[in-house]
Amino acid sequence: MQSFKQFKEEVDVEESMTVHLKPHASGTHYIVHKVGSQLQKHGGIKKGEKISDTEVDSLGDSGVKVKHLN
Repeated sequence: MQSFKQFKEEVDVEESMTVHLKPHASGTHYIVHKVGSQLQKHGGIKKGEKISDTEVDSLGDSGVKVKHLN
């Protein structure tokens, strides 16, 4: 069984590889609303950036957790 500290570290790592997206008015793109700390350090995606559907699919395939906001 995991200790609380181990569980918290796993959650922190999981949240740090997360991106929050809002749909763009065009319907085929998304605007980045929030980026996790590990993803920011990597430098691949920035808040306010416009990304396409295919890029969102690629993020999911590479292990980044994608959260869609309304």
